Amino acid sequence: MLAVKTNKNIEKFKSDVAGGFDLKEVISIVIGLFLGVVITLVAVLVFNVPMTVAPYIASIFIAIPILLRFFKPGGMGVKTYREKQRAFKKGTALAYISTENNAVYGENTIKENYTEQQQEENFERFLKNIKRIIIFFAGIVVMLVIVIVVIMKWL
Repeated sequence: MLAVKTNKNIEKFKSDVAGGFDLKEVISIVIGLFLGVVITLVAVLVFNVPMTVAPYIASIFIAIPILLRFFKPGGMGVKTYREKQRAFKKGTALAYISTENNAVYGENTIKENYTEQQQEENFERFLKNIKRIIIFFAGIVVMLVIVIVVIMKWL
């Protein structure tokens, strides 16, 4: 007889790829390990750092992608957590709009101001995302240059 275990609560479902980690977590671990190896090799071969010290330098860079994926205060990811912190610091007021008397509350200036502010914030987020993408690809180019330099040293 075939038996398949399933979670009764669909919210607790987590697809496991390797060792109980989901795909995004596995990818962040692999990226962290790759960064660690590359930075250790560069530190030892290019900058002549002793092999006993190089892993400590690389550990800082290993931790960044891994911690960004696993840091979940209150069940939120880093991105959601930072957005909630920013929204809390801005202190946008929650307005109560009565629906009892439409003649008095016919015009809703609070909502109009909020949509303009939301459009500005969306554009700022777009610019931040563009900057992040540029920095990410610049980092990849730098890593490729470092790998090429390390390979050229070996040859």
